[in-house]
Amino acid sequence: MWKYYITTETHWDKENDSDIVKFFEWSERGLHKEEASYNQHNEKGKTYFHALIWGKTWADRHIKMYQEGVLEGYMPYITILGLEDGETTVPKEVMEYISKNMFQGCERKLIQECYDSFQ
Repeated sequence: MWKYYITTETHWDKENDSDIVKFFEWSERGLHKEEASYNQHNEKGKTYFHALIWGKTWADRHIKMYQEGVLEGYMPYITILGLEDGETTVPKEVMEYISKNMFQGCERKLIQECYDSFQ
């Protein structure tokens, strides 16, 4: 799921199993804190582990933007879910993350129904 939000502006190392395992150890158990703090502009901070950290960071930032957009009335759910053109949609895992985290899940059913109506 985090891969969807990884920025392509940085040239990250290739995806690999050890960095994926390390990411989940960091995310779920708090391990690898020192290594996680490397900056993406530093060669040590361009591993796939760091790419996943940035993907998670950007996913959380997007949720905040989406909430503001919905409340302000300029970002409907079809826009957030990539459904406006009738072709491009976010992956199902991303929709599930959005529905679970936007407004603390209060509109989960509505977001899922919106997504399903275009599938």
